[in-house]
Amino acid sequence: MVVGQLCAGQQVISVMVFTYAEAAVLSTLKYSTKLFAILYGYGLWGDLPELLALVGAVCIILNSMAII
Repeated sequence: MVVGQLCAGQQVISVMVFTYAEAAVLSTLKYSTKLFAILYGYGLWGDLPELLALVGAVCIILNSMAII
């Protein structure tokens, strides 16, 4: 129950943030969640993404940063 409320609160805050800031600035923050997801996955379950998934994520992040 508490986790659902926290997730809903996070979504509301994310929408509010996007109304006040530029999407180009916030996109770099959204990409940092990928790093935290990898760290949590490894820390909690010992799971690492495959090499191809990491290469794809790096390509997407670098291309979006080049656009900014």
